[in-house]
Amino acid sequence: MSKMFGLGAAVALTAEPSWGTPAGTLETTYLEVVSQNLSRVINKEKKPTIATGGNPTPGGYICVGEDSGGQLVFPLTFEGLGVVWQHITGLVATTTVDTPSAGVHTHDLALQLYQRPGITVGLCKGSSNASPPAFQFEIFEGYKVSTATIGWSVGSAPTLTLDGIAQTSQTRTTSTTAPTMSVLQAGSDIDSCTTATLTWNGATYYLNSLTLEINRNLQRNRKIGQNETDEPIPSDLTTVELSAAIDWESNADYNAFLLETEDDLVLTITKVIGGDTHVFTATLHNASIIEHDGSPASGNGVLTSSLKWGVRSSAGKSGLALQIINTSSTFTDV
Repeated sequence: MSKMFGLGAAVALTAEPSWGTPAGTLETTYLEVVSQNLSRVINKEKKPTIATGGNPTPGGYICVGEDSGGQLVFPLTFEGLGVVWQHITGLVATTTVDTPSAGVHTHDLALQLYQRPGITVGLCKGSSNASPPAFQFEIFEGYKVSTATIGWSVGSAPTLTLDGIAQTSQTRTTSTTAPTMSVLQAGSDIDSCTTATLTWNGATYYLNSLTLEINRNLQRNRKIGQNETDEPIPSDLTTVELSAAIDWESNADYNAFLLETEDDLVLTITKVIGGDTHVFTATLHNASIIEHDGSPASGNGVLTSSLKWGVRSSAGKSGLALQIINTSSTFTDV
């Protein structure tokens, strides 16, 4: 029997017209992943009965519901992730042609009260070492992202981690045809040499590490007589928080923390690819520092500060706006 390997693992994303209902035509172009951990689990418990007849073991097990979903980790790229960003923000991107380059387009999104319907996730789980290799596929329906996290540290490429809840998955299938991979995504990497700055309250920060988390606070929505969850629902308001580690160069951020200063926090990532300037901008509205470690000293080296900003919505500002400039005329192109 052939063993299965992670070689060939990839993900295809299709926006659903309504939650849990796959689109008539599924996306067949797959995206690179750093890792994937989606699963479908049938939860069982011992029967809630007293053992009879002197038997030392339970009289059986009963089903208490299905849990589907899990985590997807993508390399953060300028292209190919449009379905994710539209789903998370709840808004179809507004796209305009940027000048003077007719080949570059600007896509704008802003956080909405609710997300868009679910995503159908086409998952290639890997391949066997047979000849020819057999690729294992599984399709998850009704995947809703609860938390999206951008993580980046010195010496590594940034990632986009999705943690989500799915309704269910289809029966796994096998094919000797390898997934067709996205050329757009593969050619728009963000790496350690990509320019990235953070600006707030008149200061520009150069970062040692960065975490941007958008948390929709979703939970499963179980009903009596249903094995699968109903559409996941928010258990709380959406939170948007950005954490960063910086070298301690002044007391400005610490004083602003004590004064509860608010200002828009802007993360800008820029890279020239093929002569075109690609830009990823995240604007956190009315951001204030909600945590500051006080810049502790634990050695003779450079002292650093760990900060966390939180956002507040106001008139015309929902808490988060995204602008992505790339070569895709349609934001969901892969």
